[in-house]
Amino acid sequence: MTPVRTSSITLVSKYFWPEKIGSAPYLYDLSVWLREKGHSVTVITARPHYPSTDSFSDWATGQRDQEEISGVRVVRVPHSLISRPNLIGRLRNDIIFARGAYQAIRALGLRESSDSVICLTPTMLALLATQAAFRNSRSVKTTAAITHDIESGLAERVGITGGPMLGWAMRLLERYALRRTDIVFVLTQAMRQELVSIGVPRSSIELMPIWTQSTAEHPTEQPNHGRRTTDMTFMYSGSLGKKQGLEMLIELAAVLSRSLPNARLLIQGEGPEKQKLQAESQRLGLDNIDFRPLAPRAQLQHSLQQADVHVVPQASATADYALPSKLFNIMEAGRAILAICDPDSSISDVVREAGAGLCVSARSPNELEKAILSLAQDSDFRHQCGINGQVYVRRMHDRDMIISGFAQRLMPIDQSPS
Repeated sequence: MTPVRTSSITLVSKYFWPEKIGSAPYLYDLSVWLREKGHSVTVITARPHYPSTDSFSDWATGQRDQEEISGVRVVRVPHSLISRPNLIGRLRNDIIFARGAYQAIRALGLRESSDSVICLTPTMLALLATQAAFRNSRSVKTTAAITHDIESGLAERVGITGGPMLGWAMRLLERYALRRTDIVFVLTQAMRQELVSIGVPRSSIELMPIWTQSTAEHPTEQPNHGRRTTDMTFMYSGSLGKKQGLEMLIELAAVLSRSLPNARLLIQGEGPEKQKLQAESQRLGLDNIDFRPLAPRAQLQHSLQQADVHVVPQASATADYALPSKLFNIMEAGRAILAICDPDSSISDVVREAGAGLCVSARSPNELEKAILSLAQDSDFRHQCGINGQVYVRRMHDRDMIISGFAQRLMPIDQSPS
């Protein structure tokens, strides 16, 4: 058997295990998968803090800044808390992390030992710091950016840039950093087109969809399958931030109170918009909303399966800049989806292609009410949507298939043990 050469890989991401949502679970999966294939993996990350630091006291003061997780070397650097989700707070947070990542890379000697470098964006400042730390490295053969959000577009559309000049500066920064990267991985064709529009070469941009890890023990049995009922549970599970378009959840709860008074909306998650949602629901007297914290990752699928229908809202202005990972977790859990989004968005494309639910426009309350009643009255349809979603993600979003393709593109010569 021909001996196999493995690689030394450095992965830089502000988000990582034990954070439960967002990009962290996927960066953890990626790093562990690469380690299991025989590669040496070092992760430079921040002390866990997303969506809040409440659950991460064991890491708060640096007592676990260096640890090994599933064979992956993890090095954590400080960050600043974002007291307000505005541009200044985010910029300060990103600068502190980028500086810490640069210093860690240099102090650990990774510049001289890494074959491949992977950086998650956001944050673009971390990508620039990583490029600076590895500048003129003789060992690095490939640099890659995994882009889960396009920062400039999201910041402008949710109104945190403070003006057009700052938005222009963010696009210029993205263009500069991504043009200096060998491969840029994005989630959707729409994201690819957005990066091309700001000057990133199309030839360097490739698709790397969100993945799921199928587990046979997940049942598809629906809570109310086989009977018509108004005692339904609609659920939103995930981050509670601006880009999610969470005001649509309040509208949904109002429709439920009129049309399905015995139904409930369960909001499972944490984030800066949670208090605003709670205050607005109280102001409107909506007593059909329950709030609960995020489920641990090991219990995520079970928690998702407590719902009859999952609600996936997306702010209209952010459709081309991000794709929520919750969409694929819901399909893997075998539940129907009610997507409240633009009809030409990536979310709508996925839900329709999979046959996993219904898509309605946030600008049409009548359409929303019609979709809610349709889902409530047809348990067979909900059940079939759940099955369709599972089949789709297991065929198109399998973890091993996607990461294998990523690894082959990052390291063209097969370097994984046979």
